[in-house]
Amino acid sequence: MPSGYRESFEDNLPKALQEIAGIATSGTNRYLLGARIQEAKNYALQNPFSSDVIECGLNTDNQYYEWFDISKIDPAMKSKPLFIHLDMSVSGDKTGIAGVWIRGKRPTRNGVPSNDLYYQLAFGVSVKAPKGYQISFAKNREFIYWLKQ
Repeated sequence: MPSGYRESFEDNLPKALQEIAGIATSGTNRYLLGARIQEAKNYALQNPFSSDVIECGLNTDNQYYEWFDISKIDPAMKSKPLFIHLDMSVSGDKTGIAGVWIRGKRPTRNGVPSNDLYYQLAFGVSVKAPKGYQISFAKNREFIYWLKQ
């Protein structure tokens, strides 16, 4: 490690590594360190996408749902509200798409109802445009319409 960074590395190793690498995500590890991530993992859930990164762009005829295996979706979850997040890009980067269900409310404590919600990840995928092309915003929209159907 560079000698000028020693104090930063001793205080917060993940943050120091991100800063020296020029990655602007230093706040992400404040709440999501190893033990908490391990507690939240559910290995029974499967991502319905056949790959974490799919290549699809303006110049391709395929659609995102071609990589999506609907049989991996729990039928009981299909009636739950699904919220979609898109981290958009055009070229030189990947578009991130994730879906989350509201699984239900936290049980009552001492007879007091709770408004806290439980969430469950439905899927997550990165979309990369083929070299020299751009991500299709229309295909992002088409995928959401397909999910709604």
